[in-house]
Amino acid sequence: MRFDIPGASLKPGAEEKRLDGFDVVVNDYAGHPFQIDLSNELQSLGHSVTHLYCNTNVTPRGALQQRPKGPSIRGISTGDRFDKYDVKKRLLAELRYGFGSVKALLRNRPDVAVSSNVPLVALALITVACRLLRIRHVLWLQDFQAGLVSMKLGEDHLVSRGAEAAERWCVRNAAHVVAISAGFERAVIEMGVPSSLVTTIPNWAPIADMPTVDRCNDWSAEHDLDGRRVFLYSGTLGIKHRPEALVALAEHLRLVDPDALVVVVSESIGVEWIDEQRTSKNPLENLIVLPFQPFDRLPEVLGSADVLVVLLEEDAGEFSVPSKVLSYLCAGRPVLGLMPGVNAAADLISNEAAAGLVAEDIESFLNDGEVLAKDGELRLAMGKRGRTYAEDTFEVAQIAMRFLEIFDERKMTE
Repeated sequence: MRFDIPGASLKPGAEEKRLDGFDVVVNDYAGHPFQIDLSNELQSLGHSVTHLYCNTNVTPRGALQQRPKGPSIRGISTGDRFDKYDVKKRLLAELRYGFGSVKALLRNRPDVAVSSNVPLVALALITVACRLLRIRHVLWLQDFQAGLVSMKLGEDHLVSRGAEAAERWCVRNAAHVVAISAGFERAVIEMGVPSSLVTTIPNWAPIADMPTVDRCNDWSAEHDLDGRRVFLYSGTLGIKHRPEALVALAEHLRLVDPDALVVVVSESIGVEWIDEQRTSKNPLENLIVLPFQPFDRLPEVLGSADVLVVLLEEDAGEFSVPSKVLSYLCAGRPVLGLMPGVNAAADLISNEAAAGLVAEDIESFLNDGEVLAKDGELRLAMGKRGRTYAEDTFEVAQIAMRFLEIFDERKMTE
């Protein structure tokens, strides 16, 4: 059966023939929920989609199980567990991921390759492969990785300069760049990419998979959270994510709200740091740490909270919004944030969605936590506003159509 899909492509040598749809490889290293949400939607529209992710990176993931009539989902191994804090092991892991991605491109020979959250070394290999194979490469830019390297080593360090040059080359050699904010779009244009080859599409959460649930649900009952006031953090927790704020929050709430608990759902290095803070003198009995939970239980996990907590390091990218914030909005719970005020997530939570309180220092963060602990009406109002924002903004069918327009080279060059 043949049908005309908006954004369908022409393969080389078939200029007079309209194809049924695109062959697409979506490569999301992190395995986040909204990227697989896009792949599922594209597949449902009649396109052939292969979804790649790193299956050895420990991080919260979306629904990456193979579905009937869904996209082909393939994990790429980097060998041992990915260790981003060991430079040599990280470089080797990135090379392995890059070669695994190139192998998938050689096997599939897609019309379009989309790269999201792919480490810089692997991204460079993918960019070279797409140029050689004449595959339309769409760079879905989630962050500037070279900037993070410069913060660690200094701008004048040889590795920092090399990373900046490599990232700039990858950005300039993409067929199209999808930026997640207007700030990122401006930065890409300043790199020399024509504005016609840059499109801003803000990130979202798969709201169809994130229904609101009762505060008392199966997951909260399983973990003895019913009848307690729960401040919950879910997601990656590195040292730079300021895990000390969660310890401070637990200590503060123990004084002002004895019924309150701080629940951390994570398996990152920040969890190891928290465990080291537990002593016989300060056991932090109101701070509970649990491992990552299956994605299909995420609505229950987030729904078990009275307040959802997000922490961003002081040098967090100005324009990025962590995916956990978007999932939090879907949950219909207020957000308590500690992050730089210039970050896009701070504006989203405080102003655009008006769904929570954001502080820039620990003292204000603790005060905001106390306010939310004591004011149930405020929690309810903020949670409702967050869910309304998500329902109005996170419609994947409309988002997928924007990607399809980008995939169609003829339309983008008209």
